[in-house]
Formats: sequence, structure tokens, C-alpha cells
Amino acid sequence: MKRALFMLWYILWPLIPVYLYLRTTGTEINQYALSVILGVYAFVWLSNQFILAAKPKFLVEILGTKGLLNLHSTMPIVIVGLAGLHRILKASYGFSLETIQARFGGFSWWLYACIILFTLLFMANTKLMHISVLKNFKDFIYRKTGLTYKRARLLHNFAVLGALTLSIHMTMASSSDFSYNPWGVSFLMLWMLVSLFLYARYRLRGRTS
Repeated sequence: MKRALFMLWYILWPLIPVYLYLRTTGTEINQYALSVILGVYAFVWLSNQFILAAKPKFLVEILGTKGLLNLHSTMPIVIVGLAGLHRILKASYGFSLETIQARFGGFSWWLYACIILFTLLFMANTKLMHISVLKNFKDFIYRKTGLTYKRARLLHNFAVLGALTLSIHMTMASSSDFSYNPWGVSFLMLWMLVSLFLYARYRLRGRTS
């Protein structure tokens, strides 16, 4: 029951900032509104990734260690997919991909895409590693570069850089103009800060009870 309630919360929680954004951009569901919805969901679920990575005790009790890790390892693909659709819809609606704001978003997208690929190839213990070509490639890279799992985890922390650049992208968006959407942008920034704080505390102190 607790697991079902958590998953319901996980899916519905981004609807709060979605409402705050649509209230300022207009409630009509069109291509632009859909791009905003996808962007907000991607941002909130990315923030959630840092909470999952922190392995708070209450989440371990709800999901179990395996369930928490499965959610944490599955969601990046969903998030990158949503962010990619967000970018495509914004571009097709007439927004330029050459602005500074769009470049920050594009950098974040490519960074997370690379992190996902890196994690799948060099960190995750999935069925992909049963494929001899991939397993041999992983072993070759580990042997030739001196890469270890511990060092790979350090590289994985570039996800924090992606969160920071994505936050800049979000605050520079026209729909995040603080003068007319203070609650929407404040919600997203506060949630990202809380998530990064929990992750930083976990990395510095380890999981606490």
C-alpha cells in the first residue's frame, strides 16, 4: 500500500508546478503548453533522482533497496525522453535553439545522455553486459584506462553539473519570469535545492537513520 501511494505521489507531484506554470502561460492545451508540461515533469523527476540516489531510510523502507535502485536506474531514460520531446516541441513552435537559454538546455540534455550511456556500459550490471562484445569492450576500457568502479562513480557525479545547468536553463525560460510566475519558478528551484542538499549530505556523511 505504501509503495502504491508513493508511486501515486511520484506521478502526481509535478502537477503542482505544472498548474502554476499553465496558470501564467494560459490554460489552453496546445503545443507550447505541452512542451511546458514535459519540461516541468522532466525537471521535477530529475530532481527526484538525487533524492533516490541519497537512499533516505523512509524510501528504502517503502520501495526496498532493489525497488529504489530500479526506479533510479529506469527514470533517466524517461527523463531524457521527456526533455527531448520538450526541446523538439519548443523548436517546432518557433523558439530558437541558438539562444543562451536553449544552449544550456541542450548542453544538459547531451550531458545526461552521455551519463546514461556511460552508466550502462561501465557501471550498471544489466543483461547488456551478457553480450560478449559489450563485456569485452568494458573490460578493455577498464584495463587500458585504469578505470575502476569507484572512479566511474566519480564521473557519474557530473550529473550534478547537469542539474545546475538545467536550473539555469529553467530560470532563463520565458515561462519562468519571476515577475509573473514567482510560485512556479520558486517551486522548481526549491525542489531542486532540497534534492541536491539531500544528495550532498548523503555523499558527505553517508545514509543516516
